[in-house]
Amino acid sequence: MCEPATLAMAGLGAVSQYAEAQAHSRQAKAETRAAVRTQQHQMDGLRRRQREVDEDADLDIMERRRQQMRHEGKLRAAFGDAGVLGVSPLREIHGTHMDTAIDSAIVDAQRGRQHEQIRYEAETISQQASQRIASARASLPDAFTTGLKIASGTTQGYITGRHLHRTT
Repeated sequence: MCEPATLAMAGLGAVSQYAEAQAHSRQAKAETRAAVRTQQHQMDGLRRRQREVDEDADLDIMERRRQQMRHEGKLRAAFGDAGVLGVSPLREIHGTHMDTAIDSAIVDAQRGRQHEQIRYEAETISQQASQRIASARASLPDAFTTGLKIASGTTQGYITGRHLHRTT
């Protein structure tokens, strides 16, 4: 017949192993949640930065168009006051349109490069989060291993209890 102390030690060993498995499980789940929160926070920052890039580019283009309209107005007024008609005034006015189109294309190209950079950063953030989540999930104890640890803890507790019973 087993002594109460031996059974208590066996139970203590089982409970200890179960508590350890639960602690590992909680830690892995917390790491997964933290990785997801971090990814969401970083992606929000990238979305905000992309909006700012778009707003800045739109403002630059709009300002360039305003300048073009002012310059065109000045040219038309000057040509009108001088009484100049023909191809030369139209060529000058067309030149202001071309300059504005070139400036707008440059701003759009810069916007595209910044968007591409943001996309690369988003991919990196997603990959890092996926790696952290995979690492956390890999550390989750499976049921079989947990069962073996509990059985081992129970056996070790039983042996310790029997040893204590013999020495007393």
